[in-house]
Amino acid sequence: MPSEARPPARRSAGPGRSATPPPLSEDGHAGRLYEVTGPRLLTFAEVADEIAAAAGRPVMYLPVSSGQFLSALLADGLPADDARELTDLFADVLDGRNAHLNDGVRQALGRPPRDFADFARSAAATGVWSLEPSRVA
Repeated sequence: MPSEARPPARRSAGPGRSATPPPLSEDGHAGRLYEVTGPRLLTFAEVADEIAAAAGRPVMYLPVSSGQFLSALLADGLPADDARELTDLFADVLDGRNAHLNDGVRQALGRPPRDFADFARSAAATGVWSLEPSRVA
């Protein structure tokens, strides 16, 4: 690292708290695998509800069957073998076997995970989900 380059300063987030967690490049993280989750399990519909509440406007989750997903991929021009593999992957990932909580955030960052509702409120405050005409495709 050039001598004039310095690591980013850590800002205080209050007594005993750091706004910037220690980087995962520090000692003790090499070769570790962290499975990170929030503090509660959420369905896609519940995520949409949290975003709607934070954004102050309706947001809906519309489930799509594997067949509908495959058809959409093929209609968008994805090669059939790739479309089938991606559809199978999503079927496996979304079948419920991965629905569990763990402490990966605490292990990696030394703090509890942030709740999705808190994230949604912070994100909404940036205007990311606003419906300004210039931002809607």
